[in-house]
Amino acid sequence: LSLVIIAGPAIEAARPSRAQEAVFSFRFAVSAKQGRIFDPECGWRAFTQRALAMAGTQAQAIVCDISDFYHRIAPGMAKAALARVMRPALSTAAMAIGV
Repeated sequence: LSLVIIAGPAIEAARPSRAQEAVFSFRFAVSAKQGRIFDPECGWRAFTQRALAMAGTQAQAIVCDISDFYHRIAPGMAKAALARVMRPALSTAAMAIGV
């Protein structure tokens, strides 16, 4: 959890902006008052609403569920992604703890 809180801002900055309405999963938005680290407005419901809106303007629509995706990410790929988006000092710290 602490690594997510440390890395969250850098990861979020590397993703497409919320305004693009292209990425809906686990948008980093810390609220200590509400006890959350992810934006509750950006998730499955927002994704399906956007997909339905877009499908209404197209002749065809494709639906893709990647719920089985996360456990398939190799640790080396996660390390490389963190190294790309985090400041060098934080990347080194993440590598040191084996993330």
